Amino acid sequence: MKWLKKLIKFIVAGLILLFVVILILQKFGNITHRISFSGLGTLPDKFKLYHLRPTSDGKLLVGGAIPSGDNSRDPSIFFQNGDELTQIFSPQIVSWSPPENGYGWIAAIGNKDDIIVAALKSYKSSGGVEGRDYEIYVSTDLGKSWSNRGKLPAVLHSAKNELSLIEIIVHDQNTFWLVGLNILGKTNDGAKSWKSFPIPFNKTTLSSNLIIENGDQLLYSGEGLAQSSDSAKSWKVISENKIEASDGTYYLSSNKDQSETRLEKLINGKLELISTIEESLLVESISHLGMKVFFTASVIGTGSVVGGAELRIYISIDGGKTFKNKMIHGIGLNGDNITTSSGEIWRVRQNRTIYRATIPSK
Repeated sequence: MKWLKKLIKFIVAGLILLFVVILILQKFGNITHRISFSGLGTLPDKFKLYHLRPTSDGKLLVGGAIPSGDNSRDPSIFFQNGDELTQIFSPQIVSWSPPENGYGWIAAIGNKDDIIVAALKSYKSSGGVEGRDYEIYVSTDLGKSWSNRGKLPAVLHSAKNELSLIEIIVHDQNTFWLVGLNILGKTNDGAKSWKSFPIPFNKTTLSSNLIIENGDQLLYSGEGLAQSSDSAKSWKVISENKIEASDGTYYLSSNKDQSETRLEKLINGKLELISTIEESLLVESISHLGMKVFFTASVIGTGSVVGGAELRIYISIDGGKTFKNKMIHGIGLNGDNITTSSGEIWRVRQNRTIYRATIPSK
């Protein structure tokens, strides 16, 4: 009987220890768990993806190009609505023809409600001279019909730079903004004409972002954070720290050696530090829903290959004060495209299969 009593004591002690460990991990731990994705539509074979744009009502716009012959591409937009994937933009749909010795692709998409603004970028090579143009297409019925609003003025993009248009922001059916290479553009007539404005910092970055707060009030992030109350005619610099990702309320930045990531919140025109994550991260995107804050990032130096990175989502339910993270998949930076919006994660694996997951509440 003594051995039985010892066994029972051993089991009870083990259960108590396990319970304590679970409590500690729930409160302080940062154990990663995989997130389960649901597979939706599959893009055409060899589809080249350039832009993901979640809509405000839980749908996804995917812009890019489909290879069509020798070194040629057909600019294309697909619309993921529930389980249905529909192509809503193609050269045949909008009656577009590529330039001689050239091709095109969708470089950026803006969306608000039923309005979609697409930048079709075309490449041409003639006599050893390369050039790139942007044509703006607008739909006011979520891609059922399109209107060609003409080419962007040369001042708003670089004819030689591959990444000279970063983002399109739709304010209403007539007012659009775009973030270009070291410049901002604005139209008040549905992209028929444009005005240009200087950016508040020395250069544009791939993470540069423009948020329309209210009418003429703007927030621009990239090499820092600046605010304008007169439609970009003048700027007030709020921070000179490089912003890796933002959603207009929360801002993520890294220190110089990228050993830690800072989460800050814009309060009364100032950035206030909320928390610091002592990991080396490459941040993808950030968004929030009430007190829930979530961002996706690749953790540098992790994964099963040398120089690999685990792609994770960091979740906070207390306004960003504390985070737990969950693994999205074992190796990041491997051809995946990912974005977050309104409590969901959108992911395109190897530029073809579209997946969606609901961000867990814990």
